[in-house]
Amino acid sequence: MARLPLLPIDGSPFQQAFENTPKLRAAFLQMDEALKEILEPELLERIRLRSAANNHCEY
Repeated sequence: MARLPLLPIDGSPFQQAFENTPKLRAAFLQMDEALKEILEPELLERIRLRSAANNHCEY
């Protein structure tokens, strides 16, 4: 169950929850773009998978 209401936009549940806080969403997207510039795609995906596993989330 989501702790934040999921807004009815196209996208993943993660994106739907982030729409509740536009400033946080903008900061997260900025961080994501910066990481894409400095990390190899395979490493970035491994980090995402490990973070999801550590938080008991399905990815």
